[in-house]
Amino acid sequence: PTTSNVSSGLGVSAPRSEEACIADVLYQATPSSPRMSLSEVMRTTDYENVFCVPSNFRFADADTRLKAEIAGGVDTRLLYAIEDLIDETARSGERKFDYIIIDCGPRLDMTTTNAIVALEAGNNASHIIIPIKVDGYAIAGLSQTIDTINRTARERRRLPQHWKILQTMIERNTSAYKYGCQMMKEAIPNAEYFNTKIEKSTVVPEASLAMEPLIKYDPNSKPAISYRLLAQEIEEMNA
Repeated sequence: PTTSNVSSGLGVSAPRSEEACIADVLYQATPSSPRMSLSEVMRTTDYENVFCVPSNFRFADADTRLKAEIAGGVDTRLLYAIEDLIDETARSGERKFDYIIIDCGPRLDMTTTNAIVALEAGNNASHIIIPIKVDGYAIAGLSQTIDTINRTARERRRLPQHWKILQTMIERNTSAYKYGCQMMKEAIPNAEYFNTKIEKSTVVPEASLAMEPLIKYDPNSKPAISYRLLAQEIEEMNA
């Protein structure tokens, strides 16, 4: 993750924490400190079989730090870190990870490039989920996001990664939402969409204020039910 929202929500790290995080995996925190492995930084959570590689404020300047490094291959740091983790678990006989989720902030920089390249790790079933609130500004940035995904694949002579759009914070029966959907179809005519849509609800910011995952804060709320349906849809894609 490029922000500490997931880390905070899972209770493994605070935003102002100075403990080891994803920054220590992607670059040297200090000139004398070596880069760390994912297994060294990864932490258990209160949820069975859910692990988290935390982020904190030290990752805020990751794009600048990566671009400033003289050594080549900075766009493959996360790819190799994940491959090393997969090899490490295989050698130890531990259960392999069913899913590896890479959470990116809404920006197109070197950290996002690392995430796109890292989709090559482990298997050929990786997918990019593009969550989008259906409004003019988000739709305007959607084309740029997709262009970045495709350009990264071309530059590495790889096939384009499979991506799918997830509509979030929707207000289904409003004219603005209906018009926004039409705008998206015109802007990205070949787009694929998840059947699941996440409706706007006050319970989502309430859960974030409580610093709890929505599925724990209010498991019977409409958004929580929708996210469970999304998980089922993703599982069916990989079946």
